[in-house]
Amino acid sequence: MSISTALTTARRGTVFLSLVCFAISYIALADLARIAGLGPEAYLWPIMVDGTIVIGTVSVVALSQSRGAWSLLIAGAIVSIAGNAVHAWITHHSWISVGVALTPPIFLLWTTSVTVELGRRAEDTDQKADQDEHPEIPDPPDTSQMEIDPRSRALELIAAGGVPFREIARRVGVDDRTVRRWRDDAKQETEPESLVGVAT
Repeated sequence: MSISTALTTARRGTVFLSLVCFAISYIALADLARIAGLGPEAYLWPIMVDGTIVIGTVSVVALSQSRGAWSLLIAGAIVSIAGNAVHAWITHHSWISVGVALTPPIFLLWTTSVTVELGRRAEDTDQKADQDEHPEIPDPPDTSQMEIDPRSRALELIAAGGVPFREIARRVGVDDRTVRRWRDDAKQETEPESLVGVAT
């Protein structure tokens, strides 16, 4: 299984768990709101509370240094956890019920954070895969400004043949006598090598 597939599977799983935790917490908070005397808006109050956890988690991941994002997340988590705990105590008067009731808001906070982080990791993995498939081709070096040795260029033109000395001198920016001297010097440099080859 590739990393991208694993991240996608994990992200879908955490989204599903987040929805389950939200639904369980929603039922408890809505019932608590009805006990508190709220009317039809009792069904909206849990959305406000647990929705704040989701928005706060995403904001913290995106703006880790923002006090406002952390304050929003902490406030939503405290209200949701306290609300579920109070509802469990009022309805069942049992610490076991309180402990069970605390798991949905806590796991909602946890799974939402993991979901957001997995989404970020999946995007980074996709971008890395695109870069591997389509690597950037560096621009060829600009040789227009590179200096060419006039002597080497002149000798190349002489070796190619068909170009008069005056034309070669004009191309490399010297006079024809300099070109002839370069040719003679090059012959003298190659002659000892030829003699050595004959002697061996």
